Amino acid sequence: MKKKVLLLVTMIAAAIFLISCSANQQASLDGEYYTTSKFSKDGLSKSPWVVIKDKTLTYYFGGKDKPSGTLRYSIDTEKKTLTGEGKTLAYSYDKESGVLSAGIMSGDEQFIKKDSKRYKELKKTEKD
Repeated sequence: MKKKVLLLVTMIAAAIFLISCSANQQASLDGEYYTTSKFSKDGLSKSPWVVIKDKTLTYYFGGKDKPSGTLRYSIDTEKKTLTGEGKTLAYSYDKESGVLSAGIMSGDEQFIKKDSKRYKELKKTEKD
């Protein structure tokens, strides 16, 4: 009887631990992000403007393929801030759609993560 109770308590503790770990998981921001463009068929820039690797965001003026300059920011995912270039900026990320909003060059610029839900929607619109 004691073994059954101990087993039950252990199973409940393991379940609580697994649930709490999965709830604290944050979406990985790593990837390439495109800006919106009214000059392209699908509404996206031809080249990514933002690349995030580990906890570093690199912003490419004019796109990654032919940048006229770059900015680098470190990312604090708990505070949801970007720090670099002598300033700290707030950002938001919609995990479901894959849209990153940050005031890097303008008030609240939006960047769309490659292969995200929003990216695929825009690419599909181009094909229709």
